[in-house]
Amino acid sequence: MSYYLSSENHLDPGPIYMRENGQLHMVNLALDGVRSSLQKPRPFRLFPKGFSVELCMNREDDTARKEKTDHFIFTYTREGNLRYSAKSLFSLVLGFISDNVDHIDSLIGFPEQIAEKLFSAAEARQKFTEPGAGLRALQKFTEAYGSLVLCSLCLRNRYLVISEKLEEIKSFRELTCLDLSCCKLGDEHELLEHLTNEALSSVTQLHLKDNCLSDAGVRKMTAPVRVMKRGLENLTLLD
Repeated sequence: MSYYLSSENHLDPGPIYMRENGQLHMVNLALDGVRSSLQKPRPFRLFPKGFSVELCMNREDDTARKEKTDHFIFTYTREGNLRYSAKSLFSLVLGFISDNVDHIDSLIGFPEQIAEKLFSAAEARQKFTEPGAGLRALQKFTEAYGSLVLCSLCLRNRYLVISEKLEEIKSFRELTCLDLSCCKLGDEHELLEHLTNEALSSVTQLHLKDNCLSDAGVRKMTAPVRVMKRGLENLTLLD
């Protein structure tokens, strides 16, 4: 809370009294110091004329309020009293890391149990939906834990999802089942070239029906497999 004071240019100091020859006189400033007998003094002003007070509440944003209360757990007793207790150091550190997970260099080597808690905390804070930062955060997990993050992905009849989240889809590693049926991808879609990437070498089931693929599109998609003998080496089912 803050306040602002404003007043007139000429401040009124209030009455000034002077004792002379045992008598009390009030000095009248308007007469340049001429004394006037004390008959009825003006009421004393605690504040000068024109004084005003304006109260302004500093509105804190949601982030600032959250930072003040995020370190505590608030509960109510049976009597209805509010009680708070401090969170554990592990919870505080987990929350801090999940808020900044997109800035982590790598999660490789972190225990899977910690990664699971970190992923859940980041998901609860909607880190994966943030533009830019969400993709970087997701890549940290997929690079370190692969199939533990996601092993089967079904995008049947989800062309709009593929178009909007193409980079997120391409970030998944070690998928074993990928369903792209009924997406009308055509021969030139970028995702088809990604299918022969080493990141998808673990795919065992691939569904591509009803995607408007011609012989030219299939030859282009399978060129790395036929020429360089890489990609889709574990494929057992192709629709």
